Amino acid sequence: ESPDVQRLDRYKKLYEDVTQIIAEMQEKGEEEREDWIGRTNISQDLNQMIDILVEEEKDLKKSSRDSYDNSEQRGLCLDYLLKQHLVDTFCGIAIADNPKGCMELFTTHITRLLKEVKYPLSTTEAIQITISALMQKLVQMYQSTFVSSSMERVIILFIEVVCEKICEDPVLINAFFIKSNAGGGGAAASTGTGSAGSAGSAGSAGSATTTTTTATTSSSSPDRNSGASFSLVGPLI
Repeated sequence: ESPDVQRLDRYKKLYEDVTQIIAEMQEKGEEEREDWIGRTNISQDLNQMIDILVEEEKDLKKSSRDSYDNSEQRGLCLDYLLKQHLVDTFCGIAIADNPKGCMELFTTHITRLLKEVKYPLSTTEAIQITISALMQKLVQMYQSTFVSSSMERVIILFIEVVCEKICEDPVLINAFFIKSNAGGGGAAASTGTGSAGSAGSAGSAGSATTTTTTATTSSSSPDRNSGASFSLVGPLI
């Protein structure tokens, strides 16, 4: 097998391991699920999946005469991710949060995926739908329920990386944010025109509206009643 095919085989194996761990944990009792993330290799597997995609992109760029950003080539692993709807699956697992801890773990993975993979994933309509559904769920949770400091940081980093993608391609604002008709001119995460693909419980995310400001987001807990403030979002609305 060529090095590219061997890399794809590794990538597939890691994905299979991740989904198998999730399936096994869903069948176990509450006691057996305790600290399941620390007792399994799921975090390492997810990180290795992104490492492989980044490595693949670097190899493609070296072998291409044109700039990778212009040619928008994609290797076997990235092609597999897109055709097999892995982002849809990971968003669905995050939204369902079953077993408990998936929300934080897979949102962190998706954030890193969007940040480190240079291929314009956010321009893919199917991915826009699932990312928007996850964003709705996170913003709604942030506003209406107590979240841990670690989860709060995960939510903020996720929103910020989406906003970075919008800054790079402003037309994406129509895919991820819509103006709110409510007084105060806030912004709502938009689910576009479809469902969240394989994101099973995405429909329960509801319509989460967030008041946006130009202030830099701090790690301290904001006033939940006044809405969540995320840096970078305000100037885009």
